[in-house]
Amino acid sequence: TNDGCTADDVLNLTVTPKPADDVTNATICSGETYTWTAGNGNDYTTDQTGVRVSNDGCTADLVLNLTVTPATVWYLDADGDNFAISTVTQCTDPGIGYTTTVLPLTDCDDTDNTIYPGATEIPNNGIDEDCNGSDLITLNRDDFTLRNVSIIPNPFNDNITINLPLGFNNSDFTIKILDLNGRVIIDRQYSSMNSRINVSGLDKLDEAPYLFKITNKETGATIHKRLIKH
Repeated sequence: TNDGCTADDVLNLTVTPKPADDVTNATICSGETYTWTAGNGNDYTTDQTGVRVSNDGCTADLVLNLTVTPATVWYLDADGDNFAISTVTQCTDPGIGYTTTVLPLTDCDDTDNTIYPGATEIPNNGIDEDCNGSDLITLNRDDFTLRNVSIIPNPFNDNITINLPLGFNNSDFTIKILDLNGRVIIDRQYSSMNSRINVSGLDKLDEAPYLFKITNKETGATIHKRLIKH
């Protein structure tokens, strides 16, 4: 207030309230990193509650709440036989065939639910149903037996030699090579000479165990031998 010819001075002041906090709620998987680009630009790998960037005046404060989700172990049991063949560790479901149920990691074929540890073994079919590393062999036919037939070398590379009993000179044989999943990789016909068969051209096989199924075409007698390619 002023006297005389001087005007009075009047003030009207409005104070705008500060806006509510600008809150970011984020979730990451264990082992991942979250960068708070909207806030302070820092990286975070652990749970955070109420991390704050304070602003003055009419600008809202920034707040970060970060949750780190523990990773889950997922077991792959695609054939549903309750034996897993592998695992992955992550937060999200990897998809069909995976389960969080803890299963033995002892399945040897996850495409067939009749093949698992303890399954009934079918003799002489070239398939390892019980996952013990080999097919069950039951052979007792004349002289054409594993005891009287030798296959060298083992491990092999490019070729093998099958030594037969003397009575199998100039005899016809079928030789099949199967992988551990029972798939036929090679199917050939041979005739023995001097009670011996030489099998060559095996260098293209992968380094792995194989089952050799050797059948005499005249008698039908069959033997199985497990060899390793190196």
